Amino acid sequence: DLKGVDQELDYLKAMGVSAIYFNPIFDAGSNHSYDTQDYTKIDPAFGSQKDFDNLIKHAKSLGIRVILDGVFNHMSSDSPLFDRYHHSATVGACESTSSPYRSWFVFHDVAAGTGTCAGSGGPSSATYDGWFGFDSIPVLRKDQAAVQAYFLTAPDSIAKRWIQSGASGWRLDVAGDPSFPNGYWESFRAVVKAANPAALTISETWQKDSTLLRMLRGDRLDTTMNYRLRDAVLGLLAPGAFDSKGFADSGHQISVSDFADRLASIREDYPDAAYGSLMNLLDSHDTERLLWTLTPGDETTAAKEGNATNVAA
Repeated sequence: DLKGVDQELDYLKAMGVSAIYFNPIFDAGSNHSYDTQDYTKIDPAFGSQKDFDNLIKHAKSLGIRVILDGVFNHMSSDSPLFDRYHHSATVGACESTSSPYRSWFVFHDVAAGTGTCAGSGGPSSATYDGWFGFDSIPVLRKDQAAVQAYFLTAPDSIAKRWIQSGASGWRLDVAGDPSFPNGYWESFRAVVKAANPAALTISETWQKDSTLLRMLRGDRLDTTMNYRLRDAVLGLLAPGAFDSKGFADSGHQISVSDFADRLASIREDYPDAAYGSLMNLLDSHDTERLLWTLTPGDETTAAKEGNATNVAA
């Protein structure tokens, strides 16, 4: 939790740590916390606002910056703003077609009694879009002025308030999703840089493509998570096939010269400012863990974790 990290800051500093990236720490419905219920509150499982403030203060005194995870594409179906399960006094988007948050989400009318939310045909006559089809995380309509005000442009917007609370930047979940309209990330950049010109913004974008490269032109986000580096390192070091995570010509061993070519490609593709601040990683919450991938043996816990000989290899 946050207090636990705070207590180990001296150790982290001694290890050479100069930045800490947290997965989502805001109030959420599950332990992965990508189903945010309230973007204005620290999840009680991780601590309190005081714990966050103390961590920021102590980290700053040691020259350690804190990067937060911004999940602005979707939120929990149990959020008061959506309120599928009627846990809040707020009239959520799922509860009524006249909810002030109705336009924040994409609803579809269905036959009465076959939906999960209120629709034109009654209390259970609508379904809604969830990210990757998961009904626990309804997708936000980022083209709506009210949504952009909440996250970006209002005086107390989410993007602004946590930078003003001491965070040194944002890592933006699924930033390349096409549902983010033109101008969204430009507005985000303006808001964040106005709050702190030195704040770092990091895009969760994976493969080299036009979406990733458009993020790094200097008018949107500063840099990207460098999954391309991860892919190259695994290709060089993995003892066999591995999960390519959608990368082309991947999932297999490569030569040292191929590895060098892939690193050169990364260097050539990114502007200096983006390249010099890439979020380099070898595993994450979205991938197999590195130790698992580099351990020889069958894809089982017994072989990957329980076999001392394999682990030692």
